[in-house]
Amino acid sequence: MQSRTPSRQSGTSIDDVARGLAPHLQILSGSQPTPLLREHNVVALAKDAESARRAVLALESIEHSDDQLGTVVMGTALGDGGAPRQPDDGNGRVDPEGVGRQVLPRVLIGGAVGALVGAIVVGGGALAFGADGWQLVGAAVAGAMLLGVFGAIWFTFAGLGGSDAYRQTFVDDASVELTIVSVHTDDRSEAAKALERLAADPALQVFTLDRSGQTTAGYSDPADPNQTDDLADDLDEQLGSGDAVPGDPAPSFVTAASTGSTLALDDFVGKVPIMLTFVGTLPTEDAEALVAAFDDAFVEFGRRQVQLMIVLPESAATVRSQREQGTTVPLLADDNGVLVSRFASSAVFPVTVVIDKAGTVTRVLEGGNAHDHVTAVRGVRA
Repeated sequence: MQSRTPSRQSGTSIDDVARGLAPHLQILSGSQPTPLLREHNVVALAKDAESARRAVLALESIEHSDDQLGTVVMGTALGDGGAPRQPDDGNGRVDPEGVGRQVLPRVLIGGAVGALVGAIVVGGGALAFGADGWQLVGAAVAGAMLLGVFGAIWFTFAGLGGSDAYRQTFVDDASVELTIVSVHTDDRSEAAKALERLAADPALQVFTLDRSGQTTAGYSDPADPNQTDDLADDLDEQLGSGDAVPGDPAPSFVTAASTGSTLALDDFVGKVPIMLTFVGTLPTEDAEALVAAFDDAFVEFGRRQVQLMIVLPESAATVRSQREQGTTVPLLADDNGVLVSRFASSAVFPVTVVIDKAGTVTRVLEGGNAHDHVTAVRGVRA
């Protein structure tokens, strides 16, 4: 018998994370069982039910286990007499009518399309075999009934989720202000897929957590800086800020990269040193010069077995488009400033953080120009 490696769950649940993110809100409902944080946790904040449903469906295509998919519905609902309503166990707040409003149109549309296709196919087949009159009508009706039922069933369930996390997105409460959707896994590649799919939805704010609940990377919609209102402030407080200090362990991160996937500190620790350069608030011309200088040196540093990466205050789509335009040095997306807040919150840009193979910060270089930074890190060896 093949033994399974036990999952590395923590004692922190997604409910605990929700209360920390929005302490001014109450948990109105949540999926069961309540997921516990694992090695990799991808979390999406949705301000409306449709966005939350899209997020759950995206995650269900990757992970099917109810104990690894979570939905937490939060708001400011009051109970009888104006007293705060107690958190629900997840079973009493789902709106059956809301589910019905989703299902009924699908039944009708699927049935109508199936009936039309059935009438044409079966009726056409009967006509080809010489049927006419009532025989033709009967064949068309039979085909419509048969494929109409099949179409209604298929179309109804093809776009609906099967998890309790999906069911919780139908909580009917006018005071719902936030829905948190999450996936929890010990498989980094699974987490990377989830991160990539959720980050593609501009209606979601997506970030990742480690087992202790600390944020390691995040995304936001640059077109709407006030997208999450007070939640953005809560997230900033949770993240904290700081500067990389030589001798300290480098802060962990996972973020979208120009390579088309995600890159993380763990990808390189134990293998090669890392040069993490932050463009920050540099003018566009200076930022482009910095990227060009490191791009020219990329092959050289590859021979030295040193990994160069540049952090840009841009979205995942933007850094990937630069790759398509010929930039070879990996570019990391940091459009909401999470990485800057963890490595260089009060630094003078540009900033290059040198991290050795053990994952320890060994040097921090601030200011200067692109040439200064490339020259300064040439002495680093694997």
